[in-house]
Amino acid sequence: MSEHLYEHSLLIAAPAERVARFFNDGDAWYRLNPEWEVLSFARAADQHLLKVRYERSEQEAEYCRPVSTDFPITGGEITFTGEPARTIALALTAHGDTHTRLDWREVFVSPIESARRA
Repeated sequence: MSEHLYEHSLLIAAPAERVARFFNDGDAWYRLNPEWEVLSFARAADQHLLKVRYERSEQEAEYCRPVSTDFPITGGEITFTGEPARTIALALTAHGDTHTRLDWREVFVSPIESARRA
């Protein structure tokens, strides 16, 4: 099985603690993700249940993400079980007290569409 790597970095005008809370909570991140439209979202005690429609392909997917109450300010992995399963590695690096560098890394089992990269 071949793998296709996607990496992206950007500087965010927010402290690392705030960025970590954003990814840990999920709700805002799910709804602000430009890759998909959220069709439904529910919180359970130990997981988030999410149904999305990918904007470019119109494919719908249902995901379960285990809830982590301690997503570190240095980053971590976010795993979505479902089809297709996704694991996103996030590295957060503080740049002073007001900015954070976000490094996003994800591996896909099939080539990534040019439109999706954009």
